[in-house]
Amino acid sequence: MSKSQTATNPEWLHNSHAGELLVSASRVISICRKAFFLGLQLDHELLEVKRALNGELDRIIPRAA
Repeated sequence: MSKSQTATNPEWLHNSHAGELLVSASRVISICRKAFFLGLQLDHELLEVKRALNGELDRIIPRAA
């Protein structure tokens, strides 16, 4: 059985594993910190929008599926 040409074509770029890209602990920590602060920013923005809607979301009546 022959291998797929798409997986064995020597002209294709190397398919890097995440471990090859995240080479150092400091890089991993940096990425985690950014994700953490992005999450905090998202939480802040969602709360601000919810407050700006002044209870409109609570007045939505769900419909049965």
